[in-house]
Amino acid sequence: MEVRDCPVLVTGGASGIGRQLVGRLSAEGAKLAVLDSDAAMLDRLGIDVPEAARFLCDVGDSSAAEAGVREAADRIGGIAILINNAAIARDALLVSVSPAGISTHGVADWDAVIRTNLSGPFYVARAAAGIMVKSRTRGLIVNMSSVTASGNQGQSAYAASKAGIESLTVTWARELANFGIRVAAVAPGFVDSGITARQMNESLKKMWVGRTPQRRLATAEEVVDGVMFVIRNDFFCGRVLRIDGGVAV
Repeated sequence: MEVRDCPVLVTGGASGIGRQLVGRLSAEGAKLAVLDSDAAMLDRLGIDVPEAARFLCDVGDSSAAEAGVREAADRIGGIAILINNAAIARDALLVSVSPAGISTHGVADWDAVIRTNLSGPFYVARAAAGIMVKSRTRGLIVNMSSVTASGNQGQSAYAASKAGIESLTVTWARELANFGIRVAAVAPGFVDSGITARQMNESLKKMWVGRTPQRRLATAEEVVDGVMFVIRNDFFCGRVLRIDGGVAV
């Protein structure tokens, strides 16, 4: 699948890996729309990539997600590629003990992560796939997963959301194949950008670098390369492309 003149919708495209991906797609001539919940970052994106249509949208709100997808499709002439990239992390142990006593994982944090990382992609994909089917577009949905989908200490909500994303990827690939729509996922390891950069202190980064055979974190550009591979390889479907440097969590 070629991206030049192709209508592409990216969620969470105003920062981190999503921002790098938007830059690459723009350079290759895609007709871009971006949904993001960060107004300030969307404004910055408008300066750097003015050709991208930008929409302030909370993808975890089903009505907002549906409206955002519809507005984006109207602006860029449909949707042929959806990249479900928007995600947040709220790390916490299930139970922890400190001098102050025993504390447990916050319900609000759990709900926030599942709402954005799992319900959000469902809402957006539901709307986008409906548009693709109605227009008879042989499209593509790329879901962003993570190496933590197999489970990672201190990341109950994030890991569960990404495991769910991988399950949805397989399910949708089987359901949408009859309409000529491919579905696949990309699962980065620890990336020196975005959520990882915000959540990890230096000692934690050093630990994961030591556990990674490549002895470094991935770059956002390397993850973008993986997404571009999935876009261009029309036989890659229903699978997860892992770009993790060989790390095992």
